[in-house]
Amino acid sequence: MITASQVKAARKLLGWTQKHCAKKAGVSLETLVHMEGGLKALSRTKEAIQSALEAAGIEFMSGAQVRLTERE
Repeated sequence: MITASQVKAARKLLGWTQKHCAKKAGVSLETLVHMEGGLKALSRTKEAIQSALEAAGIEFMSGAQVRLTERE
């Protein structure tokens, strides 16, 4: 499952604000802010955020790393 630091790093790679990421994931801004702040988030919330970031080209890797995959 993704971590708060991975979400922050992924957003930075994409140039996304918290507001934009929350909208893409279909969660409230408050939920995303809390999750990134280290508060416990529901697994379905983390899954929604992860799916949105992966759809934008983010790859979550072991060791809490993220990278932006090559786009064609």
